[in-house]
Amino acid sequence: MKAFFIELPFIQMIEVIHYTYLYLKNLYFKSLRRFVLWVYPTY
Repeated sequence: MKAFFIELPFIQMIEVIHYTYLYLKNLYFKSLRRFVLWVYPTY
C-alpha cells in the first residue's frame, strides 16, 4: 500500500503533462488551420 501512495503523484503528474500536451496540440492545429485559411482563402 505504501508503494501505491508513492506512485500516485507520479501518475497524476503524467496525466497533467498528457492533458497539457493534448491541449497545446489542439491549440496549435487550430491556429495553424486558421493561419492557412487566412493566407490561402478558399473563396
